[in-house]
Amino acid sequence: MTPLRWGILGTARINRMLIPPLRVSPGNRLVAVASRELAKGEAYAREWEIGRVHSSYEALLADPEIDVVYIPLPNHLHAEWTIKAARAGKHVLCEKPLTRTAEEGQPEREGKNPRDDLLRCGRRSVCPRPKYHPRRFAHPQVERAE
Repeated sequence: MTPLRWGILGTARINRMLIPPLRVSPGNRLVAVASRELAKGEAYAREWEIGRVHSSYEALLADPEIDVVYIPLPNHLHAEWTIKAARAGKHVLCEKPLTRTAEEGQPEREGKNPRDDLLRCGRRSVCPRPKYHPRRFAHPQVERAE
């Protein structure tokens, strides 16, 4: 099985929750990180032993060796970068909330079946469309735990 190649947008502290599991999973490989400040990105890549650093989020999305993009950015950037990553042909794992409003999650969808895209938001849910609240699709165990 060919491992999924991951890229991370940003050097957020929450990344430490994802990086160790990626390291031990034979089906995944952390390939790159992107940072708006190259020096910060390079230091982060050294610390976490990440092989490639991109100096912009756009550059990471354009990288043909990235299959999946993890988006741990501030909440107001989630919808924008999730949509950009999806349009770049990447799979996306976005921290919650996926959007702050229903309108943010409604990009132009001309001629597309809304069921064509499945998004994973944080670790809670699979949503057929961003406008639906993630709790509606949460696993029953998650609902009872809250």
